Amino acid sequence: MVSAPRARRLGYQARSYLHYLGLNGYAWFDWEWLLAVARHRIWELDERLGLTLRRDVDAFIQEAVRLGYVRSSARQSIFWAVSRIVLHAGDARVAAINETQVDARGGRAAVRRAVRRGILPRLRRTLPALGQ
Repeated sequence: MVSAPRARRLGYQARSYLHYLGLNGYAWFDWEWLLAVARHRIWELDERLGLTLRRDVDAFIQEAVRLGYVRSSARQSIFWAVSRIVLHAGDARVAAINETQVDARGGRAAVRRAVRRGILPRLRRTLPALGQ
């Protein structure tokens, strides 16, 4: 039998391995799981794997700030979204992300379903922008 603290540690280690597989293009994950997990810790792995995801996202955040967004809000929102998009696509390049790709892969519909189920209650007020 595995104790609760050990199970949490094993769960964290398993999730890290899944993130490793996703960032390297060996796996991709469904929207329901990606949206249900509160935090995907891919940013530390990105650096260890020698990927450019974080650097590319930092440039994206700079652009958001230039457009008038508050840095901390832009950073949090962009990290949240990009981590899920790249793990769903199995492609750790920011350049590969576009609206058509997200729509074609069911991203908007998955977010609407998650909000309706209460998984993402904070996003409920943004549903009109998501085309509900």
